[in-house]
Amino acid sequence: MKPRTRRKIPRRIPAQARSKETVAIILRAAAQVLVEAAPDQVSTNLIAKVAGISVGSLYQYFPDKGAIFAALVAERVERTGRIIGGRALALLGTPLPDAVRGLVRAQFESYQDAPELGLALFEQITRSPALQRLLIASYDSIIALVTMCLRAYTKELRVKDLDRASYLLVHAVDGMLFATVLLRREYLHDERFISETADMALRYLVDS
Repeated sequence: MKPRTRRKIPRRIPAQARSKETVAIILRAAAQVLVEAAPDQVSTNLIAKVAGISVGSLYQYFPDKGAIFAALVAERVERTGRIIGGRALALLGTPLPDAVRGLVRAQFESYQDAPELGLALFEQITRSPALQRLLIASYDSIIALVTMCLRAYTKELRVKDLDRASYLLVHAVDGMLFATVLLRREYLHDERFISETADMALRYLVDS
């Protein structure tokens, strides 16, 4: 039997407004450090310095930098789920082309906010099994939302395995977006590019 791994969580639950603000300051500082500093320079000391607090104060809320990264990833995952989940629910009952375009646009929106931070966090995720599990759970939730949305259009769809179709669509668009952040970041806000990506997804789903 594999030993149970302890989940990294903040040491203190920020119940008071001042504590919540301190946590927010730490996370903003960590995001800045991740984007601006070389990976081997990222440390709790540097994060505390940028946050304007002592490293001892930082440790009252986070036991190490891994816990800080986990909190940043959790924030981003929650935001992505909120954007795509809200859009999926709002699109129910709309024509299929509108639903597909809306879902694709939601994925674009999830990448448009602080793409540099997204890349920096992805680098940390590749080094941490715990963060990888968090990301996988996020993808599973998004795929389930897309599947739920597609079920309303089963008579119009060429594909029959909706779970597989949703998996393919989410990861195909997400992989393209990751490459776009690396290579053609201006495309993230390009309406024609967003529309053509949605058209590509729609052609996969229906008979031409």
